[in-house]
Amino acid sequence: SDAAIRASARLAEATGAKVDLLHALEMPTLLATRFSRELIDGIARDAAERRAKQLRGHFAHALHGVRIGGRDVAEALEVVAGGPARVVVEQARE
Repeated sequence: SDAAIRASARLAEATGAKVDLLHALEMPTLLATRFSRELIDGIARDAAERRAKQLRGHFAHALHGVRIGGRDVAEALEVVAGGPARVVVEQARE
């Protein structure tokens, strides 16, 4: 995915297009059968924060100097808990 991010950043810079860097973090369905919605939401938030920290650390080294929309790639990243297809459709609507 690093190569895709580099290519997207170059394409956006050349064309003026907007790039959203989104990582959907699918949560196990089993959680919904055993825990309250409030607890599941907290687990999802914590998991998304941990994954964002991991990815930002990776980007800082692997994609140093790559910018999206004037920001470092790590700053442009948004990690959202949820099924990838649903998250992408919701983000596209926004």
